[in-house]
Amino acid sequence: MQSVGKRSKNQKILRVISIIDIIEAVLMIIFGVMALMGGAFIGGADPASVAELTAETGMAQGEIGSMVAGMGVSVFVGAVLSIIISIFGLRASNDINKIMPAWVFSILGLIGSCASIVMAVVRGNLGENLISLIASLALAVITFWVCNNIKAEAGK
Repeated sequence: MQSVGKRSKNQKILRVISIIDIIEAVLMIIFGVMALMGGAFIGGADPASVAELTAETGMAQGEIGSMVAGMGVSVFVGAVLSIIISIFGLRASNDINKIMPAWVFSILGLIGSCASIVMAVVRGNLGENLISLIASLALAVITFWVCNNIKAEAGK
């Protein structure tokens, strides 16, 4: 087992990425809970107070509330998964022999980022999300590259 005090450059990079991911995931959890509460508020609000919103969207009040709550749940679940993945990254940044789960998740993150770009192209909203999609892909590529380097250091 490699000593914690002697991290390689790749382990240090993975550690920083994992900590940033945890901070982002905590913010996403807060946003997800707020969206879930907002969906419940919209669904249970007085119809007269949300009449303008329903008229603009052409959706019923319950549909809007369900959509917002569903978005909150999906963001919350994604954030919890991100925390789990980051924990594996932190473990690998401390001990190179524990790199395999982080490496597998880095591949899945890379596939997910590529799928997001393809979906944005298919939906026709690539221009709206271009910077976010490129940043997500760049982070996934860097994470995979670093995990791959740590995997090579571990001899796996």
